Amino acid sequence: MDFKSARREAANQAETNNRLKEQLKDYSHKINLYKIETEDLIKQIDLADAKTREKEDEVRLCEAEYDRKLKLQEERILMRRSKTEERGTYELKREHAMQLDELKHKLAEKDEETDYYKTKCEKLETETQSLRTGKADNKKVRELENELEMLRVQLREGDTSGGAGFSSGGASSAAQAN
Repeated sequence: MDFKSARREAANQAETNNRLKEQLKDYSHKINLYKIETEDLIKQIDLADAKTREKEDEVRLCEAEYDRKLKLQEERILMRRSKTEERGTYELKREHAMQLDELKHKLAEKDEETDYYKTKCEKLETETQSLRTGKADNKKVRELENELEMLRVQLREGDTSGGAGFSSGGASSAAQAN
């Protein structure tokens, strides 16, 4: 029995060895499959990392482009504002220049009118003086003195009110007296 039991034990151990060899082959095969699967997953991870880096680069480029466009837009807005302010300043300067020219023109007209009335007064004073010295007609002298006084009043009113007192009636009566 010893021999049979040793044989049985040897057969059992051989069977156990065979079974363990099969399990070892299965485990080796599974390990190889895991290695292949792991390498595939590593490749997928590397590929995903590369795509992520590409997308990050694209995002950086897009952000830089957006920042550049934003800066350009801000510059355009500032340029428009400054142009509008310059236009407003230019218009204001132009209006002031036109008003100044208009006032200078009015002043020149008033100066001419004042000079005219002054020369007229001087002429009438000399005529009155010559008539007084010549002992001419008193009626004519009084008319000339009245006209002279009226012109002086108009001249004073014109000086105080900017020439509003000058009227064509005074000039026409002076022309009638001559």
